Amino acid sequence: DPRDILVSYTERWNKGEFETHFLMKNAALIRYYLYSIMNKNPYLSDKNRIYWVKYEELVLDPEKIMHNICRFLSVPYSRKMLQFFKHSYAKPDSGLNQFHKLLNQPVKKTRVGRFRNKLDNIQLGLVERFLRNEMQVFGYGFESGQCVLGKKESQMLRHAERLYQNKINHKIRRKIETRARIKLILFG
Repeated sequence: DPRDILVSYTERWNKGEFETHFLMKNAALIRYYLYSIMNKNPYLSDKNRIYWVKYEELVLDPEKIMHNICRFLSVPYSRKMLQFFKHSYAKPDSGLNQFHKLLNQPVKKTRVGRFRNKLDNIQLGLVERFLRNEMQVFGYGFESGQCVLGKKESQMLRHAERLYQNKINHKIRRKIETRARIKLILFG
């Protein structure tokens, strides 16, 4: 669920500060990632190459979903697959552990729907309005109802749309590449 992804991003990269500007900036990034998955993948329409799994489905019935994945891949199922966390690469002394500590635990239902307790109504309304099409494509419902946006929120929505369009048009990457070339000329 893109709303839960935003919660994870906020906890990881914004120290758990649920600032609307940060949420919308990252909603634009998530929208771009989903766009890339849906529009730049030549195998997407080939049902024999891609098996879609929602995290929410996986945590509700992990054994059934893993059986389905194994059947799709033509590999034998093993109950050990559900115990991946016992063999995680995020070891306690690893620098990765800070960001990947959940790899040391089984999948948890408590990780689903966390946005309900983390985002306020305005934030939820903004995110759902901005990611409306992507949420529909992936089968997620809307929970914000009719959220009336003020001037500030409407500006944030437009800003997120501009960020997304800039990602689509590669303007951000070109700007970074230009800065890097200038630094090479100046300091190279």
